[in-house]
Amino acid sequence: AQGVANLLEMLVNRGQFRGQSFLQSSTLNRMEKPQTTLGDQAGIHSGYGVTIDAFGFENRNTVFYGHTGGVPGFASEVIYQPELGLGYAFIINQDN
Repeated sequence: AQGVANLLEMLVNRGQFRGQSFLQSSTLNRMEKPQTTLGDQAGIHSGYGVTIDAFGFENRNTVFYGHTGGVPGFASEVIYQPELGLGYAFIINQDN
């Protein structure tokens, strides 16, 4: 769990983690830029980037980034918003 928290902190801080640079901001921008949807082609910032998803909420003008995953019995999600300096992660076992 600590490793996921560290990753989240680095993403929120645009590639910086506790005084060290791990990713350039331009690299994160490329990872976050949607490249897969017709909405993105129309200028709506939503869809799949390179390993990171971008999604927003109607009338909020705020884009959230992250990645979700799951297989039977397991679910995970890491979501962050750099301008707000916020993020969350969860990793759970599940039956349904």
